[in-house]
Amino acid sequence: MRRNSKIVIAVLVLITARTDAADLPTATPESVGISSSKLAKVTELMNQQVADAKIAGGVVVVARRGKVVYFESYGKRDVASGKPMERDTIVRLYSMTQ
Repeated sequence: MRRNSKIVIAVLVLITARTDAADLPTATPESVGISSSKLAKVTELMNQQVADAKIAGGVVVVARRGKVVYFESYGKRDVASGKPMERDTIVRLYSMTQ
């Protein structure tokens, strides 16, 4: 699977989970079998996507076994005004197929 496809999938998962993510208990990644170093790579990837202007911003939620282990926002929700993307920012998705 291509890297951009993985990002799109992560965003779609986020959209379905965003509302409930704030209500879930949190845990350390290792306590539910997830690597902190791998999650650090998500941070690097998202920051690079924003820096390269491939995306304006985004939010990533990772939960396992009913516990949130990673919930971060990146970039801007509105590039023109400079408003930052926040964990509770509501986004719209549109089909870009022709």
